[in-house]
Amino acid sequence: MVDIVIVPDVHGRKFWQDAIPYIQNGTPVVFLGDYLDPYAHEGITPEMAIDNFMDILRKTEGHDNVTLLAGNHDMTYIAPEANICECRTDYEHFDELHHLFTHNAHRFRLVHQVRRDMSVPPVTFSHAGIHPGWLKLIKDNWAEDAEVMLNGTLEDILKLDKHGILTYLSHVSRERGGWNKYGSVVWADIHEFQWDDELWPGLQVVGHTQQLKKEPTEGGWWKWVGDKPVRVQNVVCLDCHQCFYLDPDMDIRYLKDDKVVD
Repeated sequence: MVDIVIVPDVHGRKFWQDAIPYIQNGTPVVFLGDYLDPYAHEGITPEMAIDNFMDILRKTEGHDNVTLLAGNHDMTYIAPEANICECRTDYEHFDELHHLFTHNAHRFRLVHQVRRDMSVPPVTFSHAGIHPGWLKLIKDNWAEDAEVMLNGTLEDILKLDKHGILTYLSHVSRERGGWNKYGSVVWADIHEFQWDDELWPGLQVVGHTQQLKKEPTEGGWWKWVGDKPVRVQNVVCLDCHQCFYLDPDMDIRYLKDDKVVD
């Protein structure tokens, strides 16, 4: 039984369309963010990625069962003043994308939590994962604002910018070439959670850190393709160019063949 469908980083790819029947039949569906800024070697142009993103917005509009999360690439267009990300940014269409995101800010979130049993912690979905050390930095200074970032829409979160709190989303650790001790909820790397004694309670489901393998092509060349998910402590990274689902037993499975992610 499919309980929650999970769509990892899109980046212009169309694998998300496997989730359309579930969007339409009312099954909960969570997108983990990063809808734009495609990789050139995949043959997806910025224009194609924009069309794909607009198709996602159209297909999910009016469906309360769908949760759209924002990733680091999305926050570039949503809050450019916070300098959150400058990776493959589409400056040619920047104004258009900024308008598109801000117009739909009420539909996006940074975090989505699902709790089925009050005796156990909820399952937490985000783009890159919540590191307790990063969250503590915010709570020590802006406790109420931290709650908004965890529970509010992007429309709510953007109103916090008077405090400059959005700059906390730009935190990048050394795992990603940055200088911060912890990466933010849109920037943390799966490997940051490897040695932590303090863990965010419950299962975390994230994308952001691509799990790839080399696949040979004609002419002796090769390409990167999605590989298997990886789990570090209580964090599962699904950035593998395909959809997954969470079943009632809290196992994560591949949507296409129903196999359990080991």
